[in-house]
Amino acid sequence: MITTNNELLQLLDRLYREDAAENITLQNCAPGEYLCEQGRNVRNVVVIRRGIAKSFHIEENTKKYILFIHGIGQIFGDWEALGHIQLFQNSVVTMTHTEFYKMPVRTFLHLCDTNPKFCRVMLTETSHRMALSLIRASKQSLYPIKHALTRVIEEMRAQNLTLSKQDMADYLGVELRTINRLLKEIATF
Repeated sequence: MITTNNELLQLLDRLYREDAAENITLQNCAPGEYLCEQGRNVRNVVVIRRGIAKSFHIEENTKKYILFIHGIGQIFGDWEALGHIQLFQNSVVTMTHTEFYKMPVRTFLHLCDTNPKFCRVMLTETSHRMALSLIRASKQSLYPIKHALTRVIEEMRAQNLTLSKQDMADYLGVELRTINRLLKEIATF
């Protein structure tokens, strides 16, 4: 459930220490703060160093869908930067106190163009993200929501993560009343 990328984090730690121009900064924020916000201009790319955040997309009908729960080494704004997309397509909000690296889009693109290791790590991250999205989509179409909710609860316990009922509903793409009904059913077994 919590996605991480230790290889990217280690690489960014090294690049941060070597960054003489100070293009990569280290910042902190409290729980509930936005690292990026859907519809806002993309000026920076962000990588989580410590903490947990959730990414979500709000549809035109104001339905919110949680895409991923992110941990260390997760990057945001990368595909907007690579695709020359001016606005963030999703929002990312912190769930815990979070420390993160921030770099201007031009620095990110320069690293992609000039640093083969960085480029390879980004390609790996992109393919991993695509695979996770495909697996999740196929599971949601193959298994009933009750099974998916049971899996989410098991993963939350295994990773010591707490999600609100609304977050679980947003993660599974269902209404809150569906989660409440299913939690009652699960509790009776």
